[in-house]
Amino acid sequence: ELPYVNRLFDGYCEDGSVRQFHCDGPLGHVVDLIPQMSVNVLLSFDPGTDIGVLKSAIGDRVCLKGNIHPIKFLRFGGPGSIREEVKRQLDLAKKGGGYVVCTGGELGDGTPDENIDALAAATEEFGGY
Repeated sequence: ELPYVNRLFDGYCEDGSVRQFHCDGPLGHVVDLIPQMSVNVLLSFDPGTDIGVLKSAIGDRVCLKGNIHPIKFLRFGGPGSIREEVKRQLDLAKKGGGYVVCTGGELGDGTPDENIDALAAATEEFGGY
């Protein structure tokens, strides 16, 4: 319930602090509530959720973070597919600022170093505001 979530963030976070809400599930049905939460960062990963839809609904009211698939791209993809996915996500979410490129929460065991390097390189290449 929204009032409960707000009480948690307001009760345990200092004013001006980063208040990050992490959700690995679908958000389409509650996306309009996210800007009403006492959060300023949404770390999200759901392969079925288009980050462009989140960006359109939330705008610059909450910073979006995540949505790079940690298994499909980082663990088992190659540098080329990672580069294209980072570009795609940035094209959807960076307009107006407020998007941080990262996976939805973790790197799987065995993720190749070259894939992590590819994520960083693509972010530098396409992520400028």
